[in-house]
Parts: sequence; structure tokens; C-alpha cells
Amino acid sequence: MKIKKSIALVMAAVMVMGLCGAFASAADAKYTVTEPNDQGIIYVYNEGGKTLGYSKDSGVTLLENDGFAFKDLNKNGVLDTYEDWRLADDVRAEALANMMVADGRTGIEAISGLMLYSSHTAVSSENIAAATNTALTKEHLRHVLVTNIASPEVAAKWSNNVQAFAESVEYGIPANNSSDPRHSVSSSNVEYEIGSTGALSQWPASIGLAATFNEGLVKEAGKIVSKEYRALGITTSLGPQIDTSSDPRWTRVNGTFGEDEALSTNLTRAYVDGYQTTYDAEGNPIGWGADSINAMVKHWPGGGAGEGGRDAHYNYGKFSVFPADNLASHMAVFTEGAFKLEDGTGSATAVMPYYTISYDQDPTGGNVGNSYSRFFITDQLRGKYDFKGVVCTDWNIVYDVSSPYSFGGMCWGMENVDITDRFIRLISTGVDQFGGVNEIANIMFAYDKSVEDNGLTVTNQMWANSGKRLLTNIFQTGLFENPYLDPAKTAEIVGNSDFMSLGYDAQLKSVVMLKNSGIISDKGITGKVYAANANNLNDNSAKALFQSYFGDNYAESVEDASAMFIVINAPSGGGYDSGDFNRGGNGYVPMTLQYSSYTATTAREHSIASNPNVYWERYGYDVENRSYKDKTYVNRSNVNALNNFNSLIEQAKAKEIPVIVYVRASNPMVFSEIEPSADAILVGYNITTQAALDIATGKVEPSGMLPMQQPANMEAVEAQFEDAGHDMECYVDAAGNKYDFGFGLNYKGVIGVDSEDARYEKYVLSGEATATTIKGGSTTGKCGEGETATFDVTYDSRIDASTVRVQLNTDLKMLKVTSDFDMEYNPANGKVIIYSPIDGIKDGDVLFTVTYDLNVSPWLPNGQKLVPIKLLQATDMDNEEIKGIGTPGAIIIANEYKPGDVNLDGTFNNIDLILIARYLVELVEFNDYQKQVADYNNDGVISNKDLVLIARALVEA
Repeated sequence: MKIKKSIALVMAAVMVMGLCGAFASAADAKYTVTEPNDQGIIYVYNEGGKTLGYSKDSGVTLLENDGFAFKDLNKNGVLDTYEDWRLADDVRAEALANMMVADGRTGIEAISGLMLYSSHTAVSSENIAAATNTALTKEHLRHVLVTNIASPEVAAKWSNNVQAFAESVEYGIPANNSSDPRHSVSSSNVEYEIGSTGALSQWPASIGLAATFNEGLVKEAGKIVSKEYRALGITTSLGPQIDTSSDPRWTRVNGTFGEDEALSTNLTRAYVDGYQTTYDAEGNPIGWGADSINAMVKHWPGGGAGEGGRDAHYNYGKFSVFPADNLASHMAVFTEGAFKLEDGTGSATAVMPYYTISYDQDPTGGNVGNSYSRFFITDQLRGKYDFKGVVCTDWNIVYDVSSPYSFGGMCWGMENVDITDRFIRLISTGVDQFGGVNEIANIMFAYDKSVEDNGLTVTNQMWANSGKRLLTNIFQTGLFENPYLDPAKTAEIVGNSDFMSLGYDAQLKSVVMLKNSGIISDKGITGKVYAANANNLNDNSAKALFQSYFGDNYAESVEDASAMFIVINAPSGGGYDSGDFNRGGNGYVPMTLQYSSYTATTAREHSIASNPNVYWERYGYDVENRSYKDKTYVNRSNVNALNNFNSLIEQAKAKEIPVIVYVRASNPMVFSEIEPSADAILVGYNITTQAALDIATGKVEPSGMLPMQQPANMEAVEAQFEDAGHDMECYVDAAGNKYDFGFGLNYKGVIGVDSEDARYEKYVLSGEATATTIKGGSTTGKCGEGETATFDVTYDSRIDASTVRVQLNTDLKMLKVTSDFDMEYNPANGKVIIYSPIDGIKDGDVLFTVTYDLNVSPWLPNGQKLVPIKLLQATDMDNEEIKGIGTPGAIIIANEYKPGDVNLDGTFNNIDLILIARYLVELVEFNDYQKQVADYNNDGVISNKDLVLIARALVEA
């Protein structure tokens, strides 16, 4: 490429000097300019400054100041503030936004164009499609959501063409192309996961990354994703999805980091740092740079608490519910993770609220979709948490719905409001951008209405504020200087062997081994292996993979096999049945995590959310109770898979060969239907089958741990709260292992129990698992006119099995408390009575009454029991009921244990006996609590005497 000094070129190009002053002499010039390349792109290299790129056909020329070159993007011959790359990004963004407002309606329309986020756009060729061309010109759109891509090279050329066009008009604002997550191995045909191409490095789904419990690995994934996105011309990711998956049935669990607040928070911080930060050659963070992309974290304030596990893409799933009053834990992943980064960019730059109505969580009483909520956007996100980035709605929330159960518009809570009023409401809450909207007409209508209602000055400032936020995200990725790509380099970067290797290594690290009778080891599998896909016994592609993988050790039939490898998809389905609706029912059916049919005999009699509206009445049907109690749901695909699985098991039993089961999972599941028949079980989350085979055949030792609890049965699923993690009775297998959060096996046994593991120590033993809050805290309530104070709820030093600690979440006020409250549990009625020595309150006065069910609580590693609770009553010093007090999140029953119960499952049996025997020969280690309960005769040591006494007790039992 020919390089030449640029003085003559610039002198010929620039007609007006403006702020630039006189040109430097050739000797003083601090930049060089290239000839146009084969795509007509010219590059300018500033010494110690920014590299510029512009199209020779865009009409852009160069300006010079202090010997440096700058792009004259608005072609006025003046170095405007926004064109000066030496200034801070937010300064430039504010200057351009103010310039646009000052330009009157033309500039306001340009800002309104920035507020558009396109519908899904496939890139099938390098040419700009007619619809995209219209949006870029007539509608001033600059944010394009890219889905399917023909190839990396095509993507690079298409991006260059879009950027050259954008550069040629108005203010020369570049396009901020974006993508949904597209790096997991497989994607479904559901709208919110459209975009997989295969020409990228392949990583586990986010829930699989969570199974690694490895923040460093997740940050590395973020770094590589950002590099590949930038090579494709993508500068914003509509992700990561950081919802807390507190309900195991939710169909979007696989896109999250699971149910645990601490793990999700730390992995979110790592991933977003990896996205937004550029690192030097030594790996040191340098903040925004050429490898950075904007992270649009989703979905504020959390979408994982859908009632009954249903999803808010559909009308029947539009409510999130919070029976454990645990919304704060969902929000914490944003406020403590995404908004508190470590590597120089400060905070995620964009937030997408979810479609859901967070039912009865808005104190103003407004049950509307989260983007429409002034409480969640104005008061909380913008106000309390001071979020200064872009707020973009999820796609199509401004449009009407076509039916009660079809996929379409999602204007939940605003169904009876005209579309133009929806735009006005959204802008007034602090929303900057509208997902899936390609035209500015309604935004301009909202502008005119705001001018009428609020005046020109106030309205212009609103548009300027959004303009600044939207433009800042474009400036900080460097697009104003150089948005252009080298297609050849794109081909070298995207999906290169190093990235692919790292992605595959992450797949291996994400595999969880739940069961192993000894068949999986570093010795591999002896003899031939018969492999089959239980979901489709005639799957030729699976057979080809197995033949390729095992080679001569592949058995064509069970008769020739020494072992069997079965692949099966985890069960799923349910939530809504249009047939039930059409037959006069409410349409709601249970969601399932088991293969066989399920009847919801223990479901709620009445749904928590009940908000019928005119939209439903249009169908002549008022859905007040969304309960599915006593209804049966069966998914034929699940049943067929189980039937095929059982058929294979019978063949294996007849041949007396061991069976390894690989479960392809997206959600937790009920393992009782397959675990007893398996000699080994592996679980993978959107990974290649080859990765599971490498674990199964001993090429790599398994190291993954469960990122979510696995339910004992569907009744346990019904008993847990949609908004609380770690509150479900877990499945216990034939070996006595509980499939709880953090459980996983390696060759030595249970990770963290039979072998030390820092991840287990950090997230399971240390108490960092906090999705259901178990920390002491403070609470307040109202007692008397003008009397205010707070109190801390803490353990009393005299605690015993009937004393509990309660955390209450409320913003109400109460009398000053001078000492800790005493609490007493009455097992006769399930109530906890809180006593206080406050002046004016007699000992024994009931202040708060709570109830809970001991049968649905998990055991903590120190032998305490965590139980969700529901507030029944609160009274003040005058025995008047306190209104509006928050619901407690959980209580801890302290030291409620059975002697000998070293695996903390609430009883003692042969498993405990074996563990104590292994402890005595130093095969396992016990924590302090386990040592206490293992000392059966309480003589201060664990010895054979304890073993004998426990054995006798078991015989007597």
C-alpha cells in the first residue's frame, strides 16, 4: 500500500479553515495518508494519535490542527468539537447532541433515528438491502441488529458498505451494529436466540460457563467474543443475559449464570469486563479500545421469576412474581456486578429491561412492563443506582398482540393504550431506545406531544440527554475515527484455531459428572462402545459422529458392545395450551422437568398474579386465575425419548454392559426417571457431543459443578418460590449424592469434599451463595406517630434448635431498639414470635408473626437450615396491624441436626456410616460441623466407638 504525505491532498480538499487554523508545513505534519484500497477506504495514521478511516466516495475530507488530521464528518470545513478525537468521548457526544438539537427539527429527527433499534437483519450478501438502505436514509437509523451472516468476509464487506453510506450523510454518524449472543454451540429457533452461524469459536451456553465456576475463564470468553464481534463489524452485544434463574422451569435458564447471586454477580462482572475492555500485549487492561464492544446487559430488574416458570415473550407469561420478596437479589447482579467493573470501563454501557410485569413490586401500584415503569427506570435505575448509560427496550414492546398465546407484540400492562402513547410513556420513564422499531414517526409524535405538554426547552433537553448517551457508546468504540474492516483480517480472526481451542476447552470444563460407578476414569473404556441418541434412534448424523469418534471401537450393535453411551435431551415443555383455552379453560398448564406426564396436584389453587384487562376481554374471556392445579401436561417428545431410553437400557441389561448417559441440558430436571438405570451420568449445557465423549472416555477429567439445584420431583418444583434460589428439595441418587448447587464429581469423588477445590470453598462452603439472603440485616416498621428508628436482627448467643434468625426487607420505620430482639419458634403452630425490650412494649408482645414449611428447605453446610418464610401478620406497640410491610426472605434454623448426619440430609443412614469410616482412614475430610455430628458419643474425638454406636442405632432403627 502506497503511503504519502498528505499536505497537498488536504490543501486541495478543505475550502474553509474555521477552527483549524493554518495548515502545518510538510515537515510539521504528524500524519500520513494511504491511497484508497480495493473497497475505496482511505486510512490516515496520526503519530501517537488515532487512526482514521473514511470512504473516498463519502464526501468526507480532512481537517488539520496542530499537525494532526481529523475527519470533517459534517462537511462544514470546521473542526467541530465532536470531530476532535483528542477530547473525551462524553464531551464529544454531548457537543454533537447539542449541535443536533440546535439544528432544529432536522437534528431532532437525527436523534430520533438514533433511538431506533432495527428489527432482525440478515446479512446474506455484502450489498445493503433495500429496507436497510431506507432505514439509514429516511429514518436516520444507526443501530442495526444483525442475525444470520453468510460468512465473516461477507459481514466485513457489508459493514464497510453500511459505514461508508452512513458517513456520507448528515453528521457522518457511524452505524452501531449489534448481535444477540451467538457463540454457544447450538441455538434453538426461538426468536431471542436467532443468530448462530457456526463461523465463530464455540463456547458453552452461559449456564455452562457458570458450571465451570471460573471467573477467569468467563472473562477470557468475553475477550474473545469481543474480538470476533469487532472483526465482524459488531460493536454492541445484546448481552450478556444476567437474569437470576430462580425458577428452574424458565425456558431462558441456559442464557443465564444460574440461580446463585454471588456466582452470577462475579461471572457477570468478569464477562462484561472482557467485552468492554481492550487489553495490551501483556494482558493489562487499558479501558476502551479497538477490541471493545458495548455490553447491553439484560434484563433489568431480572426476568427469571416468571410465574409458574413461564416466559414473558408470550402474553400468558407476562408476570414475574416474588413470593419470597427476593427482588433485591435479582437486581444485585446488575448493581454489584455489571455496574461495578474492575478493568477500566466502569459500568456496562447499556441495559435492556425485560418484557415482564414485576407483579406488585412497584410501590406506586402500577403493574406494567418493566420498561414502562417509572419506578424501575426513573426511580431505581436512573435515580437510586445512577445508571448513566443507554436504556433500550426489549424488542416489539410498543406493538399490539395478535392473540392470547401467539408470538408478537409485548406491550404488557399497556394493552389498552394507543401505540403513540406507549412511546410517550417510555420516553418519560428514561428509555433511550426502542428495540425492533424501524421508523421515527411515533418518536416524532412523542416529541411534538412533549413540546405541547412540557415546553420546547424541557423536551429538547430530554432528546439531548438520550442523544448524548447513545452517541457516547458509538464514540467510545472508536467508530467515529475508523469504522472500517479488512475482510482478509476478519477471516483470520473469526473462528481461528486458538479461539476455537479455548472455546472447546471451556466446553470440557463445563461438563458435570453426576454419577460414576467407576466406568469413567483416565483408563478409558475397554472394548467396543455402542452409542445412540435416545431422542431419535435413527439419527444418522449422530451415528456418523460416533463412528468417527470411536473408529474401530464403535460397535454396530449392542451385541458387539462392552459399554453403551446414550445421549438424551433433558425434558421440557408446557406452560400454555391453546386447546385448553379454546375448550373454555384458562389455557394454563404446568411446565415440566420430567419425561413422563405430570399432573400438578400440589400447584397453587390461585395464581399470585391476577390482573385481567380489556385486552383479554376482547376475546370474551377474563383470565383472573392463572392456576393450572390438577391439570396434566404431557410432551410426546419427552415420552418418546424416555421410551427409547428404557428400550436401550433393557438391551444393555440383557448384555450386562455398563451405561454412560449424557444429558444435553438447558434447565434443571428430575433425574429419577433415568438415574437408577445409569452407571454414569454426564450433563452438558450447549456443548458438542464430542466434548462429552472426551470426558466419558477419560481423555479429560471432569471438573464442572452444578450451577443450579436439580429437583427431587415436580412437587419440589411447585413448592419452591419463583424468585428464590437454593430453596428446592434436591434429588438424591443411589449413591447418596444430593444433586445440589455446586455438586459435581471428578475421579476422586465429590469435588470439594473428596478433593480440595477453591471454587467449592468459595461458593458452597463459605456462604457466598446468597440468592436467597441469609445474612443478618436491618428492618424497619411503623409504630407510632412521629416515632422512627431501625433495628438489626441477629443471633442471640443462647441459640438452640428452636431459635431463628429473620431478615426482613422493608423501607418502613420503627421505634428505636436498644438491644437485639429475642425470637421464639412455636412448633405447634409454625409461628415465630419476636419479643422486644423497647420502652412501651412489654416482654411477650407480638411484633411480627411468620410461618414456614420445614419440608421444603435446603440444609446449609454448617448444619443450619434455610427456610423461605411468608409474613402473616405485623402489629405495632398498640397492637394495631402494620400495613405494607415487606415479606421476609428466609429464616435459618440454627443447629437443627441429627447426630451422625455428616452428609447433612436431615437423617443418618448407611451413607453417613460409610463417610465416617472413610474419615477414620483419612479418605475424606470433615468441616467443623461434620466433626461435631460424627462424634456420636460426644467425647471430643471421632473414633471407632462412634462408628459402632451409629451402626447399632441403624440396626435398632
